[in-house]
Amino acid sequence: MSLAWHRGLWLWGTLLASVLTLVFLPFTVLTRGMVLFVILLICVFGMIRSHRRPDAAVAERLLTGLPPVTYRQPVILVCGDALEEMFGGGLVQQTAQGCWLKVGASLTLRDFTCGNLIRW
Repeated sequence: MSLAWHRGLWLWGTLLASVLTLVFLPFTVLTRGMVLFVILLICVFGMIRSHRRPDAAVAERLLTGLPPVTYRQPVILVCGDALEEMFGGGLVQQTAQGCWLKVGASLTLRDFTCGNLIRW
């Protein structure tokens, strides 16, 4: 999803939560103000977080060399020490036992999985 769609979804969620707070929930004026402030903080945090997604060029570099979607062998994500000895200069190592993917030190395993492999 594009950055504009992510920001639009955060704004839409903020609008819906604000309407719910102001119209349907029986809060006092002070409580409504505090809840709206918290909703706006969450919206700003979400928009900042969606802006810090991995760049498309970085994702394409990581996804080059992956086997086709119909690949039915295990796919192993590897991170840690001695990656250069195992992978050399590449990011993907295919053997008869499966496909080994190098996850660099600058990426966490969760970010790599959520941000890149979903599109694969």
